[in-house]
Amino acid sequence: MEQYEDQPTELREYLTEAEAVVTEWYSRAGVEASHESNIDKLSALLGLSAVMEPEKPFAAFQDAARLYLIAAFQMGRAQAYGDHSRDSE
Repeated sequence: MEQYEDQPTELREYLTEAEAVVTEWYSRAGVEASHESNIDKLSALLGLSAVMEPEKPFAAFQDAARLYLIAAFQMGRAQAYGDHSRDSE
C-alpha cells in the first residue's frame, strides 16, 4: 500500500497484512444504532489514549486496543445471538 512506502519492509508487510484482515472482516451491515454509538466511543477512547498519553509504552496501547476489539467482538456476538442486555440506552 502506498501509505506504508516510507516504512521498513518488515513493518510495511505487517501493516499491509493487518489492513487486509480488517478489510476482509469489516462490515457494518446490520449493526444496530446502539452498537454504532458504542463503537464510536471505543474508537474515540482508543484514539484519545494515543494522543493524550504519547509516553505510554506501545505494549500498553496494544493491550488497550485488544480490550476494545474484544468489546466490539462481544457486541457483535451478542447481536448475533439476540442478547441485547448490555445495549446503551
